[in-house]
Amino acid sequence: MLKAFEEMVREAREAVTPLAARTIWSASSPQLEQHSGGLVRVALCGTFTTQPLEPYLGMELLCHEMAASIHHAPYNQIHSELLSPTSTLRSDPVPEVVVVLWRMEELLSEALALLTTDPESAREAAKRELNEFLQALKIFLDASDVSVIVCNPMRPDVRPLGLLDAVLDQGIAALHADVLTHWRRALAAEPRIHLLDLDGAQRDFGARPAANPKMWLLAKIPWSEPFSQQVGKQIARIIKALKTPARKVLVMDCDNVLWGGVVGEDGALGVELGEDAPGNAYLQLQRYALALRERGILLALVSKNDEADVWQVFDKNPRMILKREHIAAAQINWMAKSVNLRQIAKDLNLGSESFVLIDDSAAECAEVCANAPEVLTIHLVGDPAHSVRLIEESCAFDQLTLTREDTQRAEMYAQERRREALRTGVKTMEEYLAGLGLVVRIARLSEEDVSRVTQLGNKTNQFNTTTPRRSEAEVRGLWQDPAWHLFTLSVTDRFGDYGLTGIAYCVDRQEAWEIDTLLLSCRVLGRGVETALLAVLLEQARVRGKERICGRYIPTAKNTLAAPYFPSHGFVEREGFFVRSTSAPLSMPSHITLDLDHLNKS
Repeated sequence: MLKAFEEMVREAREAVTPLAARTIWSASSPQLEQHSGGLVRVALCGTFTTQPLEPYLGMELLCHEMAASIHHAPYNQIHSELLSPTSTLRSDPVPEVVVVLWRMEELLSEALALLTTDPESAREAAKRELNEFLQALKIFLDASDVSVIVCNPMRPDVRPLGLLDAVLDQGIAALHADVLTHWRRALAAEPRIHLLDLDGAQRDFGARPAANPKMWLLAKIPWSEPFSQQVGKQIARIIKALKTPARKVLVMDCDNVLWGGVVGEDGALGVELGEDAPGNAYLQLQRYALALRERGILLALVSKNDEADVWQVFDKNPRMILKREHIAAAQINWMAKSVNLRQIAKDLNLGSESFVLIDDSAAECAEVCANAPEVLTIHLVGDPAHSVRLIEESCAFDQLTLTREDTQRAEMYAQERRREALRTGVKTMEEYLAGLGLVVRIARLSEEDVSRVTQLGNKTNQFNTTTPRRSEAEVRGLWQDPAWHLFTLSVTDRFGDYGLTGIAYCVDRQEAWEIDTLLLSCRVLGRGVETALLAVLLEQARVRGKERICGRYIPTAKNTLAAPYFPSHGFVEREGFFVRSTSAPLSMPSHITLDLDHLNKS
């Protein structure tokens, strides 16, 4: 009898030891082939034997509620596997994710052979071998749409120079450092390749416990079982980040989370905070929260307290690192936290499924798990010194790209609060819009915006006419196709920059210009921006000699907001499309200033 997928996930999360993981994977993997939710197809390709990684990677993906089908390329054939049209990596079933694992000992053998006698030539050889590897990866990517994860190398175990290894240019340590730097910089220019930090994983785990010298000599298996389990965990973490968006909001309890003690009893200046223990554990968490904010994660508070007491700590305690202006939303009262979380979601115009709650109270965590199960709840149990690690190990905020909009997101929400203050101070919507000073910039998609466009397209649900999910490779392919025209929309006003908040994918058909996909962030809706974008697209179709422009609306459970978009702008439904003549232009909203300086630049 087949096990339920939920039971497999539970068993995977309880399988702590390598033996338990291997045992459960052996029983579960054949049944996963029949999983109705679909499989993540993964191929492992290495300069060493990759089969020992399979149970650990499979089990870790199960922990993330993903069923996997894992295949292996032949041992130490990475170049031929990447370059051959008939390789395992391109054969049915075609993988969705390819993981390429390598060691300096195999891939950079010429450089290592030259190192002790001619370190300069060794470095030239290493760069040449690395560049050949990178070129093979590029050729593979050009021929496929898969996601590629590639590792950086760990430092080789054998160091013939002994104590001098860390001192001389002929040492393994110096060459390894140079290789890491060159490889990291090379991959930075390849956004479709995602880096697995094996060197960092080995440092965290310990070089000696990670190695398995006997199994390397017997079967070309370089790692111990516990370290293989750790590597599987890191690969699964990247695959999860490829498949699911990062959570967007860290919601924090206050007492015994942001500071030690209870502010209602200890007072704003009496809570535990400072550079000495135990107060430094809470400052460590605050620094981590602030670092998350700097990469686009919003910070919010939900606390059962008197509101004035909490804000006194923020405003009057000189040891606080977090300030009131860092908090995007707060609910400080005596209501159930699940209720308060939904109010914060409403205030931020975000779904609570993008929230992470951290709380020291088991009872409060249980209440949220029962009544708001979509929120990821992390119980900060035990020593507060481990709080940051508990959050980090949740993988909730993992992301593989960092855009300009990400780094500016927290400030954007602060700007939105100032806009709301303007709205409440005027009598009509017309007066409000006129006071904003809106500038709408519509431009051709540029290469530096491909990552942001991919990210926005895959997370925008409410105002999205067709809701396709495209990988970065697919977006780049359409961008390079002369039949397609990809436009971006950015908005600023007197309070600041909304960033890149709209995308339109248009394609040339015979007589019509088709709007294949059009989406806008909810942050700019209701300001006439949606009309400005459509007016420009209509004019672009007209100047290209198209008599008609058409678009589609494909309904989903979440995009009803986009349903009236085309009809409300004079489009007529015909054979599954909404069609409009290009002969009559759309009127531009008078409160909007258009910036089209980059419209015709590729």
